[in-house]
Parts: sequence; structure tokens; C-alpha cells
Amino acid sequence: MLCALDASGADHSLFDAAKGKTGVFNNPDNVDAVDVGPSQFDQTDLLGGGGCISDLSVSIMGQSISLPFSNVCPHLAMLGQVLMAVTFLLCARIVTRG
Repeated sequence: MLCALDASGADHSLFDAAKGKTGVFNNPDNVDAVDVGPSQFDQTDLLGGGGCISDLSVSIMGQSISLPFSNVCPHLAMLGQVLMAVTFLLCARIVTRG
């Protein structure tokens, strides 16, 4: 069975009324565009506000050994900033890919 287009139907008249329009469509609330940028993202205390691990003192066979974790903290903080930058770039790629 074949379906035929009913030229006198309501759908056809809606199509004829809309086919010549230009501009923004599918915006029922007529909301203007919103700018999204780095200033809209608050990264303070993003994942619980990480802090540096304090140095650990371990006692082995009566001798105390100090593990200086505080020496690693500046490197981990820099790595965290690099990972945040990569994440923002990937998010921008996902949004603009479209």
C-alpha cells in the first residue's frame, strides 16, 4: 500500500507557512544566546579541596623513617592544572563537534 501526500491537510499548510522563514528555530521561550566561558566556572573546592599529604613517619625495627610526601605536592598540583586544562579542551571539542 502506498501513502499519498494530502495537499489539503493541516500539516501541509504548516509546512508552507514555515518554509520561507529564516532565523532561530526551536526556541519556544525566545531566550537570547548565553555566553559560556572560564569566568562562569568556579573551581574552588572542585573535588573536595585537595591538600598536600603530610610527611609520614614510619617506625621499622625501632628506627623512625620519614617519608617526605610534601616534596611531591608541587608536582602533583602542576599535574592537576594540566589535567584540568586537557579536560576543558576535550569538553570544548565535544560541544563544538556538534
